[in-house]
Amino acid sequence: MEAQEQKQETKLVLVTLAALTRVEHTEVIEVPSDISEEELEALVEHRDDQVDGGDYRDDPCYWESAPSTGYQIVSDMTPDLFYIRLPDGDFELDQPKDGVVAGSALLSTSEPVLPASDRRKFDLILNLFDARGVVVGNRSVVLTADQISDIIDHAAQLVVMKQNHCSGADISQVHSELAEALSVAGVI
Repeated sequence: MEAQEQKQETKLVLVTLAALTRVEHTEVIEVPSDISEEELEALVEHRDDQVDGGDYRDDPCYWESAPSTGYQIVSDMTPDLFYIRLPDGDFELDQPKDGVVAGSALLSTSEPVLPASDRRKFDLILNLFDARGVVVGNRSVVLTADQISDIIDHAAQLVVMKQNHCSGADISQVHSELAEALSVAGVI
């Protein structure tokens, strides 16, 4: 049956998704302690009229899924995912494995092709910390490229969110994900 699936004719579909993000301008204004609600609303409206759009910055904590812009049939592109029709009528998506695409045709690129999951291992010397975060020594830890990438991604996301004053709940979620990535990797 697997041989039949490989012989099945396929086509490439480029799917484009959209997301809505927002930009915002944040500033602190010292006001009289007895300022009224109406005065505050007038102040906000006044600043809204005054502040140039170039002073707004991306809000990395907010995005909302928007209606997808659709799909189009394409050719001469390398697939990122493969649609697999299941016997129950449902489907699943699979990634290329070990540089092989549908029909066992090898990808032809000048760059080396890494598997979808990069399991290369790196022996790293990392600091050891006490309960207060003070460095008390170091140790050797072996991490896969995937683990290193996951940890760096979560750490960078956390820093960006803190720099942009995201809400505590959002930061707590990312902090938990970072802690889990570090724990699973055996770093903490």
